[in-house]
Amino acid sequence: MPASGTITLNDQDVQKLGRLGLARHLAVLPQGGDLPTDYHVYDLVMMGRTPHLGFLARESKRDHDLVQRVMQRTDVWQFRERFASDLSGGEKQRVLLAKALAQEPAYLLLDEPTNHLDLKYQVEVLSLVRQEVERGLGALVVLHDLNLTARVCDRLLVLQQGSVVAKGKPNEILTESLLATVYGTNVRVVQVDSSPIIVPNL
Repeated sequence: MPASGTITLNDQDVQKLGRLGLARHLAVLPQGGDLPTDYHVYDLVMMGRTPHLGFLARESKRDHDLVQRVMQRTDVWQFRERFASDLSGGEKQRVLLAKALAQEPAYLLLDEPTNHLDLKYQVEVLSLVRQEVERGLGALVVLHDLNLTARVCDRLLVLQQGSVVAKGKPNEILTESLLATVYGTNVRVVQVDSSPIIVPNL
């Protein structure tokens, strides 16, 4: 919760929504999120339906149909009977994304979702998020990889020591002068497919 001020979601104070109410609107994909190893993948994704189920309520056909759809969209349906301990890092991250989408959130918060993933899985995870945004989901992503950020994000917010130093479209704010100021190192910015690519000066 904030040290001062108020955080609102759809004009509602999040502190008044409560955890359950907040979970019906907002899902979080944490950095390096661990999965319980003794659950099947299907059951883990079904846990995303918890905010919408009553106390001790059983899942409905709609819940099962929705879980199947998000697992197919995130390409983890084939893992449904496997244990989380049998999955690779990229596969686990896709399962976590499926679980988050099973909440049917309006907004998704992602904290370094590509952390510890190789390039293939980084692209897969961010491409899946991008597809969900095009379906109408709102997404806020924390990323340190500027090149990936420039490729997948519509708008950027650049922070330095907790303060906002720039905000806008990637092409507008990812300039050599700004990056030199924020990161304390000289870079070259080139355009590839209309996206800025940052090249460090070594």
